[in-house]
Amino acid sequence: MENLITLDTHKVATISHLPNLNALVVVWNKGLVRSEEYRKLWTTATQFAEEYKIQYWLNNETNLQVISPDDLKWAFEEWFPDSVEKLGMKRRVALVVSKRFYTEMGTSNLIQTFGEQGEEAIFKRFKDIEEAYNWLGKTEQEDIL
Repeated sequence: MENLITLDTHKVATISHLPNLNALVVVWNKGLVRSEEYRKLWTTATQFAEEYKIQYWLNNETNLQVISPDDLKWAFEEWFPDSVEKLGMKRRVALVVSKRFYTEMGTSNLIQTFGEQGEEAIFKRFKDIEEAYNWLGKTEQEDIL
């Protein structure tokens, strides 16, 4: 990915901006992620997304280890609604997951959509970063047309 600008480096992940797509890129490091680190990272990412008016997200979870059920619940019940309030619903999120996760999930649940058509958040899972990057680029072109 060309022109990736690092915005913040945490113990658990790096948050970057990809100007050519105006995408926020989160790359998780290897290791366990504690609850406070997980939540702080997503709060910080939302602040950058607000600042840069981000609609495209690339979340590289290939090194991400187990997330606690409480943190996943927090993400869906608190972080996501808060981010919708701050950023709006319309966004595209490419999730690059570990090969093991991708294999276990198969093709089920590869795309999730929240909201109404035209103002929806679309989450799509990928097994490699290039495929995710290409999907975001294609999506951006479709949004412009």
